[in-house]
Amino acid sequence: MKENNVHIVESFEDKDQRKALWHNTITAVGLVTSQLNGKENVMACEWAIQISFNPPMYLLVIGKSKATAEFIIKTGEFGLTFASDEQATLSHVSGSYSAYDHDKIATNIFPLQEGKTIRAPIVKDGMLAVECKVVEMMDLEGRYILIGKATYAEYRDDKKPLLYHRGKYFSIGVQIPKPDIKIDF
Repeated sequence: MKENNVHIVESFEDKDQRKALWHNTITAVGLVTSQLNGKENVMACEWAIQISFNPPMYLLVIGKSKATAEFIIKTGEFGLTFASDEQATLSHVSGSYSAYDHDKIATNIFPLQEGKTIRAPIVKDGMLAVECKVVEMMDLEGRYILIGKATYAEYRDDKKPLLYHRGKYFSIGVQIPKPDIKIDF
């Protein structure tokens, strides 16, 4: 139902309605790296976020059927690079193919460096690259929620984040200043 450009969703049974909700969010693109028995993998993950400042912890939501989920669960570790706006190709390739069917690393398009504290590599040249050890895992309706505690990190201040919205990539635009307002409560 639509009223004055406002779409009302009262039932979440309809796939198109759920997709519309998802398309009206904006996320930073995470490139999740993992390694199992010498096989390295990278997966695009738009559901990746920092959830704790001290200690730094990161949350991933990954489908149970994904190779990345298997690799992380079996090793207890992952790399997470928040992609820069120059890495849309990496996001697209890593999010479009499964490690079960394709060796994405063999394409040689991913700039990788060895992990310092984990066996998986990390993707270079993003906004922020973090190596994590899994501290908690939750099972949630076809997905895993994985929480990792940072064991190593590096970031760049000369890059802008890659954002994902309505199935398209974006970069940050004009800064909107914070309002200079004080409210007495």
